[in-house]
Amino acid sequence: MFLLKTTFPCCVPRRLVALIASGVVCVLLTGCVKPLLAADEERSQFQRYDRVRDQDAPAYYMDEFGKRRPNLRGRLQEHE
Repeated sequence: MFLLKTTFPCCVPRRLVALIASGVVCVLLTGCVKPLLAADEERSQFQRYDRVRDQDAPAYYMDEFGKRRPNLRGRLQEHE
């Protein structure tokens, strides 16, 4: 009869396992970092100027599909 030889641990190189494990650790550790800028901080002196005069554009808007999108056009356009 045929004898099947099963060697699971040596089929996968140790470097590959170490690389995958280090990648998983890096992803998990970087997900726990707080953002650089808080939502209530001013980005520039111009944003503070607009906020005082009640011309501040919202940071996000809801698109036609109900997804939250950054309001780049509203924040970058010039005010009259």
